[in-house]
Amino acid sequence: MKITSIQKTIFSVFFVLLILVAIKSCYNNKQNQKSEVQSELNNQMKKIIGYPENYKPVGKPGVIENVSFADVRRFSLNIDIDSNLPDSIAEKEIRYWLYDTWEKSKRFNALMIRLFKTGENSTFKMGTLAPKGIWSLADVNLYDTKLSVKIE
Repeated sequence: MKITSIQKTIFSVFFVLLILVAIKSCYNNKQNQKSEVQSELNNQMKKIIGYPENYKPVGKPGVIENVSFADVRRFSLNIDIDSNLPDSIAEKEIRYWLYDTWEKSKRFNALMIRLFKTGENSTFKMGTLAPKGIWSLADVNLYDTKLSVKIE
């Protein structure tokens, strides 16, 4: 039985399509694995931060400021609050913004959230996500899971 050129072409096209399907399948598996890893990291950070599920923030965030020093990446975010907040709500507000900012930035060694009453220049509550929750201990060699929160 002699194979015609049309049969060879059909076989070649089929073989190429089979390879493309295999490559796409590998790519999709890699994307799913990446998504699962990111989801697990997000869950770990929610636990570390103490993210308040279902909390609706009341403050107005300013601009995330890059206050890095040398290779140590540090960010700060000021939140304006219109009214006095009980400590428990202020703490939820800080934890909410710590996670929200981490989720947007992810590449830092320390993050500070400061709450200000609108129109005033002094912080009434602040939280730090850093090694042991201490801003000055931020180090380029520490990863997200080595961070903790300190609220003052």
